[in-house]
Amino acid sequence: MAKIDIMYVDSSKEYDRQWVQEVETFEDKRPELLEKYEGKYVAFYQGEVIDADEDDKELFLRVCEKYGWNTPIYFQWVRREGIPTVVVPGIDID
Repeated sequence: MAKIDIMYVDSSKEYDRQWVQEVETFEDKRPELLEKYEGKYVAFYQGEVIDADEDDKELFLRVCEKYGWNTPIYFQWVRREGIPTVVVPGIDID
């Protein structure tokens, strides 16, 4: 499995751990994703593509409406070159 070095992720939180797992699995599956989705944006959840679109905003809104706004879904553009990942810290309401 690809090991992705992601800074500012709180590994003590389940959401963050799940999200990092999605990123790593996406990278492992990049060759097969390129065959089917090259040039498209994908929503990746539980190790699988759950939706894809050429429009990233439409994809994001559609997937979040269906799966919820607090689900650890990884959205990424499928292309041959890897794209640096930026994690934007969320707000914890405990």
